[in-house]
Amino acid sequence: MNCLSCQFIVRNLALCRVALALFLTLLLFSCSQKDTHQQQPGRSPIAAVGIVPRQDTLKPPVVRLLDTCVAPLIVSTSAKSGKYNYYNDTFHLAQAISKPAGFRARITTYNADDGLFSNISCMYQDRSGHMWFGTESGGSIRYDGATFTTYTKAQGLSNNRILTINEDRQDNICFGTMGGGVSVYNGVQFTTHNTSEFKITNFDNNGVSSMLVDSSGNTWYGTFGGGVSCYNGKGYEVYTDMQGLGWVCNGDCLGANLVFDMLEDKRGSVWFCLGGGGASHFDGHKFTNYSKEQGLGDNIVRCAIKDKHGNIWFGTGGGGASCFNGQSFTTYTTVNGLANNNVADILEDDRGYLWFATDGGVSRYDGHSFTTINTENGLGDNRVSSIVQDKSGSIWFGTLGGGASRYDRNAFTTFTTREGLTNNRITTIGEDTAGVMWFGTAGSGIIRYDGISFTPFDVRQGLPFGFIEKLKVDRNNNLWVGTGGVGVTRFDGKTCTTYDDAQLLNNRTVYSILEDGRGAQWFTTYNGVTRLEGNVSTNYNVAQGLCHPYIISAAKDKNGNMWFGSNGGGVSRFDGRVFTNYTTKQGLPSNVVPCILSDSSGNVWFGSDGVGVTRYDGKTFFTFTMADGFANNYVTALVEDQDRTIWMGTNEGFSGITGLRKNGGGVLGKEVVPVDADISNDAICKGYAPVVETYNFKNGYPVRNVKAKAMYADSKGVIWAGAGDMLVRFDRTGIYRDTSPLKVFIKDVKINGGSVSWHTLQVKNGRYATYDSLAAINEEVTTYGSALSAAAKDTMRKQFGGVTFDSLGRFYAIPYKLVLPYKHNKITIDFAAIHLSRSYLVQYQYILDGYDEEWGPLTHKTSASFGNIPEGKYTFKVKALSPEGVWSVPMEYSFEILPPFYRTWWAYCVYALLAALAIYCLLRWRTVQLTKDKEQLEQVVVERTAEVVKEKTEVEKQKKVADKLLVQKDILMKEIHHRVKNNLQVISTLLDLQLDNINDLVARKAISEGMGRIKSISLIHQQLYQGDEMAGIELPRFTDELMRQVTMLFKKPGQEIVLTHDVTNKMLDIDTAVPLGLIMNELMTNSYKYAFGDGGKGSINIHVSELDGNYTLTYRDSGPGLPAGFDMSRSATLGQVVMSSLSKQLGGSFNYNEATKEFVVTFKDITQRKMIV
Repeated sequence: MNCLSCQFIVRNLALCRVALALFLTLLLFSCSQKDTHQQQPGRSPIAAVGIVPRQDTLKPPVVRLLDTCVAPLIVSTSAKSGKYNYYNDTFHLAQAISKPAGFRARITTYNADDGLFSNISCMYQDRSGHMWFGTESGGSIRYDGATFTTYTKAQGLSNNRILTINEDRQDNICFGTMGGGVSVYNGVQFTTHNTSEFKITNFDNNGVSSMLVDSSGNTWYGTFGGGVSCYNGKGYEVYTDMQGLGWVCNGDCLGANLVFDMLEDKRGSVWFCLGGGGASHFDGHKFTNYSKEQGLGDNIVRCAIKDKHGNIWFGTGGGGASCFNGQSFTTYTTVNGLANNNVADILEDDRGYLWFATDGGVSRYDGHSFTTINTENGLGDNRVSSIVQDKSGSIWFGTLGGGASRYDRNAFTTFTTREGLTNNRITTIGEDTAGVMWFGTAGSGIIRYDGISFTPFDVRQGLPFGFIEKLKVDRNNNLWVGTGGVGVTRFDGKTCTTYDDAQLLNNRTVYSILEDGRGAQWFTTYNGVTRLEGNVSTNYNVAQGLCHPYIISAAKDKNGNMWFGSNGGGVSRFDGRVFTNYTTKQGLPSNVVPCILSDSSGNVWFGSDGVGVTRYDGKTFFTFTMADGFANNYVTALVEDQDRTIWMGTNEGFSGITGLRKNGGGVLGKEVVPVDADISNDAICKGYAPVVETYNFKNGYPVRNVKAKAMYADSKGVIWAGAGDMLVRFDRTGIYRDTSPLKVFIKDVKINGGSVSWHTLQVKNGRYATYDSLAAINEEVTTYGSALSAAAKDTMRKQFGGVTFDSLGRFYAIPYKLVLPYKHNKITIDFAAIHLSRSYLVQYQYILDGYDEEWGPLTHKTSASFGNIPEGKYTFKVKALSPEGVWSVPMEYSFEILPPFYRTWWAYCVYALLAALAIYCLLRWRTVQLTKDKEQLEQVVVERTAEVVKEKTEVEKQKKVADKLLVQKDILMKEIHHRVKNNLQVISTLLDLQLDNINDLVARKAISEGMGRIKSISLIHQQLYQGDEMAGIELPRFTDELMRQVTMLFKKPGQEIVLTHDVTNKMLDIDTAVPLGLIMNELMTNSYKYAFGDGGKGSINIHVSELDGNYTLTYRDSGPGLPAGFDMSRSATLGQVVMSSLSKQLGGSFNYNEATKEFVVTFKDITQRKMIV
């Protein structure tokens, strides 16, 4: 079999093993999904109560001695040729070849496609944050972070070739041009100043190449061949070679009078960079000139800066960069690493790094060495003319041919195969004791990176498999390489020793490697874990108490415990003797744990497959999620850096918990403690909030989809990660944090949804203004793309007739004190906060006072529209939230909406006059009408009076008849009641006579009781015919008579009975009085019979109360009362039956209160009883 065939088989076998491992991974992972999210984490800590398997159910671990096993594969990595066999595969050796490491800078380039001219000669950021670009022939361009606005001669610029840009103390933008002197733009129009105004008369090209406003307020103009002119507020002073400016060689004074740049040093002296005359220093009295003879790199000096140490750096036109420390020059050229010796501009950034714009790209000097950025790293063009650092920390490079490139610092550096990697898929990362980084790949072995070059190691250097799962450097600086199919390899710098299941492992796929406190190595597989100490291997699995066979992560905590995370079975903690297991049933939020971290304080952190990251403080679990600001809840990697920040790799980028901010009364304070501090989860839940930083593509950083285990914090505090298809290096110290608030601008005001050229509508002294025609043209071109014709202007003025304002804003034509007619009550306001690098992350809130009740929600929109606005005065307020979370001061813009004509003050006056006239007319008409009605009414009154007299006579006649009938009725009713009473009396008398002839006591008793009942009824009829009212009887009078009558009938000789009653003064109808009288008769009869005895003393009291037709009768005597426990419901006496029946007849009840010895009868009058029916 030939070599190619062997290699083909090897590759296919390797691929088969990888495929098998991935298949098993997916299978087990899919099987574990049902249990993964059984318990969603709450916002309160969950008690962590682990489960320790019963020891009597476990088996001892499997122990093997390496000396008794098959020998491992050992291959020398220094061999330049040869071959080795691994099982059935043959591999050919070759020496590792290093490749210089490049890098890809985070650069965004703007050119003609974006609206920017390609040839940039100079740049300047003004105080408001706008970036201004000077071009070689395209005028000047302003950038606000969203749009480019171009200014040329058509807008009033004196010349389209811009040599320099500056800003005066009145915030005017000054342009030094080639041939047009200085153009000053005040935000409305341009004003041109020729060099002749500066008293420079020795040349005629009118070019101004540099400008400077010194600390004394003097303005310096450097010209393109005419020397320099200084304006001190009173007049101009000109300096040329005649006054000692520059070094003159062989009488050639042109180079001395060409001033490329100017600089003021810390002593207030001014330095001049000359185009052939070297560098000239002016202390206010005399010039001191420096040339190559004094050590300057070249006599053509194009730029100069002062660094933070007070040194002066000069960029030369061919001699590199020279540093002057006040005594001597030190020159740096391409020999020292500078990209090119022609240096056009120099910048010192906020970290003290020096940047050099050259014809070979940009070079950055950190005080030790140069790093070059050119087109290979993303620069627009290698010919760099200028450098500016903006307020957000980004560095801009103006190029000649490639537009402008924005470099967003070097916090993030990315590496791919283009920069020297052998594979873009980084699976694991490690670092040896020398600070050298090692990267595992998905198919190409491992890569060594020493900061300068990449050196790959694969099957050709003794590593028998290319898919790497895990890298770990032990305390002896051995590199352990866990593979995805052939076991684990130990690389000691000279040889590779590979162990698999024939020597020590349960499985050939090694997911994690860990070293314990004794120097033993632990390897996790999808068939348990293996511990290797010396030549002894010990295997642990479910049979020994492990939570799950598929172990994908591991960590050692501060106490020496080993933690193992599984793919479906939760986590296990091994203390050297037993395993303690935690799953969702014990409070763990997920049973899939792809990563584990033990922080410097001993807290243990667990990643998850979708529920965030969980902190274990030894007692409880507490989970942080996207709600706390994380990029995503899928946490695939965890590391802790030197600043004690906990970094999480997710499938949406990095998130770091930099600390815990103390919560004071619900308001977050300034006190921040480390996230790994000795604070319990319960204390965090009650009093702290995590401080989170997130970096991903959404907020402008090149990070997404961090691979599981592919994250590492190196010894310098740098974070490395395999993210997507690249290797990412993150140096957090390189993040520029601009904590200053943004400034918000109102950019445009639109009416009824359409743009308006406000200069066209501007009125001065009653006429449309024409003297700002260039400003109007500038606005028209910016707004509509071209200048408006006279007809179009007239149409606009007619369309917006009645719109008034006092003045227009600078740079943005915003009408102030705007007053709009009601028909134009729909307004759109465009606004923006200037952020040149990440304007898309700026958020806004706005409110229209008088229209909105509260601030609107946060939005990325930079426009606000309001329609159908009622008349009134309004103030629009908008504020911006920077990407760093800092709020700006609200920007305010006020305007007024006039009422419609029918709601104006004069319209209301007209309405009042019309209303008064209408009222007057109505009153007049009403007066006439009333007069007519009065006459008609008088006639009707006469007629009706006669009818009323007649009707009155008839009514009086009828009344007499009715009165007579009523008298007759009363007489008849009284006669009826009298006859009834007499008949009842006759019956009572007959019964009394009969009583004399009856000897039976029972019969006599029954007849006596019957006589009492008859007499009570008779009494009612007696009171009805004797009273004045026939409708009913008076209850007090009736009660009094009834008590007297019963006493006469039943009182025994010798008894002294006191009768009292307290009865409501009401009239009772006969239907109510008869049953009530019978009930009172029965009660009193019983009292006389049973309560007092023979010749005894006693009392009887009857109380009747009434409320809304409902009555209560309470009867009490001084007797002993009913026997204890007497049940009235079972009593069959006639009296009891009668009283109960009569009570129900009256709509009430009959009861006995044993405690008070009172009978209580409730009843209703006839009206209430009818309502019930």
